[in-house]
Formats: sequence, C-alpha cells, structure tokens
Amino acid sequence: RMGKKFRMVHACVAMQGCPYNLMQFALKCHPEQLQESDEEGNLAFQLAIRSGKIWKHGVETILEGYPAVIVSIGLDERFYPIVLSFLGRKSSLSVLFGVLREIPCIIEPFDDETNKRKRADTIVKIGLV
Repeated sequence: RMGKKFRMVHACVAMQGCPYNLMQFALKCHPEQLQESDEEGNLAFQLAIRSGKIWKHGVETILEGYPAVIVSIGLDERFYPIVLSFLGRKSSLSVLFGVLREIPCIIEPFDDETNKRKRADTIVKIGLV
C-alpha cells in the first residue's frame, strides 16, 4: 500500500516464528520504533502479545526498551500493582528499575473512591545495594 512506513521491529514481533536473534537485531537497530504505532495504531508490544511471543522471547525485551508502554497502551491504573508484582517475580532488575523510573506513580496507592492515584506527601527513595 502506498505511503505505508515499513517498521522492521513491528514486522519481526508480529511474525509468528520470527527467529529471536532477528528480533533482537531489529530492536538493537531501531529502538525508536518501540514508541511508534503502525497504521492501525498498534505498538510493537501489542503486536508481540497478539502473535504469541512469550515473556523471555520478546515481550520482556520490548518492555525493557520502552517501559512507558504500560501507560501508552492505556492499561487501567488499578492493574499497576499486578504488573509490578509480575515484573518483580519474572523480569530482570533492569526491566523493573526501568518501569519504576519511567512510571514512578506505579508505586503510589490507588484510591477506589476517586478512581485516582493517591499522591504521596513524601518522596519515596528506592536504594539499590
């Protein structure tokens, strides 16, 4: 189709059976594409999930390269604790730290009455030893 921009990352993550090394190469060469949507409005993260990519073979790498995808896909903030718990159990420390750095509100408590995050009165400092 005329005017369609080819995105190597999107093509690799959307393809079932794409060799993991090829996907890694695409992500290394074009990390900016993680933040781009295709013509249908899909981010690479969404395409990877739909194509059946698993955590250790693509999804974690995408999240590491673009931690803010959690916000970009419009995930309801009430699911943030579940996401954080999963990341704490399944991901590398660099992925978890990247998400905390990009989305600091993920650790703020949620107020069910107002459907908003409660803002902390103090700054929470996380130290890594």
